[in-house]
Amino acid sequence: MRTYGWYEYDDAPWRMRNTQTKQEIQILEISKESDPAKFFKGWDHIEKEKGIKLCQVGGNTDEISHSLEIKLLYKDDEIQQPLHITIVHHKDRQKKLHSGENAITLGGMHIIVNYNISFPSNPEYNTWLRIDDFLMDALLCWPDAIFEGRHEVLISIGAWQQGKWNPRMKRVFSDRRDYPLEKSKNIPIADASLTPLNCITPSKWRYMDSGVPYKNIELNFLVDETYGVLHYDQKSPIDRFQNQVPYIYREDQKAFFFLTKVVPGSHRGEDPMTYVHYTYVDEDIFLTFSSAPSYGLQIHHCNNFGFRKLPPSQEFWASDLYGKIKAPPYFEREKPQPIYWLSHGIWKRVVHAISEAWPAWKDSIQDGERKKLEIDQSVQLPPYYGRTAFAGNYGPKIQGGFIGGLASGWYSIRFEEF
Repeated sequence: MRTYGWYEYDDAPWRMRNTQTKQEIQILEISKESDPAKFFKGWDHIEKEKGIKLCQVGGNTDEISHSLEIKLLYKDDEIQQPLHITIVHHKDRQKKLHSGENAITLGGMHIIVNYNISFPSNPEYNTWLRIDDFLMDALLCWPDAIFEGRHEVLISIGAWQQGKWNPRMKRVFSDRRDYPLEKSKNIPIADASLTPLNCITPSKWRYMDSGVPYKNIELNFLVDETYGVLHYDQKSPIDRFQNQVPYIYREDQKAFFFLTKVVPGSHRGEDPMTYVHYTYVDEDIFLTFSSAPSYGLQIHHCNNFGFRKLPPSQEFWASDLYGKIKAPPYFEREKPQPIYWLSHGIWKRVVHAISEAWPAWKDSIQDGERKKLEIDQSVQLPPYYGRTAFAGNYGPKIQGGFIGGLASGWYSIRFEEF
């Protein structure tokens, strides 16, 4: 049996299974061929080409070698759901798998998940979220990408956002991995978390302006010496940043993203750029993460990670570099600015919040421009340093996360509407 990360792959019947959560997908039908074994045996010999509209996918129809319609069955201990995916194989993209005389190339592929086909009516939030959390990870570990080295782009159409189903939401996932197959077996696997079915559909998120010039600000947290963690008590009002900086908040007033600081910088000492830092705070945790052009919101690691309640519940503990959960203490006086690595469960929580919340920043737009954040002119900077950013930069693209339980600094999600 072949494995990658927390997945194992069976051939008869063909399926992928997360060994920790016991979630799996099984192939029921491929195009008009109901025997998956025949399909995989002839994977590189299929010549037919299906006409599929790529306006939602990207690419040129002249570059397609063939496309396939695949019916899957998702299963866990509580639910089952038929799913439909499309795989579009492109002609060779000059992706070298080896060097020298043995160099070969393989074409790339798009895997497209259109939830509007799999769910004839709008799916329930909690059912969709559990399936989506698993499927968007599993399909990035599709066997052709893992074992054959094909370049993969995963595209999902339809998602819950801002408290309602958005059939036009398109997400594009990157498949670049930090650890190739030959090295992955020596890398620790993160602790998986199964998305519960009792989660409540999130409230809508809204934007609030400060009405004053931008300035740096952060939560007034404390260092708890007993547990060696940062602490901001649940009973304390979350209001220090209100009326000071722009922010977005969930309507139940239990979760917030606010602008923490704008950091001047440059790209390779040539092009001006700015980094924008945001703080996320909810009933259980708070953390600050950075963002930058090209990379987006960098949430695999963060600063100022802390707890709203003591003692810190294991459910919210941080992790090591590889995603393995690590017990406190996290904070040491001699290292006042540690970097915190998010466990898979906390990372997933923040991804969900960003996915739901980030469109609310659009409400800052006036006269076609988002709320401007500018470092005061009294601050002396080199001429090649940037000093201006805008509310909501540089999301909702997300950078950093997990693929198959393996930490990846190159994991990314890009959000679009078509």
